[in-house]
Amino acid sequence: VGNNPIAYLKSFGGNENFRAMNFVVDAFNKLAQQFEKCAMTGKIRRDDPFLSNIKIFKAFEDPMAKYNEHINVYNGTLLSMFRSNNIVFSDFDEFVGQLLPILKATSKRTPYTLPAYMKSSFCPITCSGLSIEIADLDASNDTAKIKRFVNSKNWEFYVNTCNSYGFMIDQFVPWRLVAD
Repeated sequence: VGNNPIAYLKSFGGNENFRAMNFVVDAFNKLAQQFEKCAMTGKIRRDDPFLSNIKIFKAFEDPMAKYNEHINVYNGTLLSMFRSNNIVFSDFDEFVGQLLPILKATSKRTPYTLPAYMKSSFCPITCSGLSIEIADLDASNDTAKIKRFVNSKNWEFYVNTCNSYGFMIDQFVPWRLVAD
């Protein structure tokens, strides 16, 4: 739609509407078509659950929605701190006087403002519109990463094809493709 940099991805077997930056969508659609073609012609194994018929499990997430989730948790924690420490105030100036020292102490570890959140590790890469995930696995399960991806008969094809279509593979989450 005109100048909108976010576009919808084709649904390859899924029924969700996933989005990413328009140039990422174009590259991913070509990548997925290449996998489909090579699976049909026998160049790669068709029985691989993730690396034969590429499906999208996660893509662009609205940064404002993710920030609102984050700030709601943060504000809930602040409220709990106020209540557990019996912090009371009678007007806005007293409230700010109580709040600022807490924000100053906690904002070094946990961002409070939207710009700080967007630059922090609290903000997922999916908010950039540059990443697409082709599996829904636990990123902390290294055994599954090795078994399902690195040991796949299609792994080398996956790495080379992603590279040729402008994607890098996240070294910690091998099912996450990031526009390079």
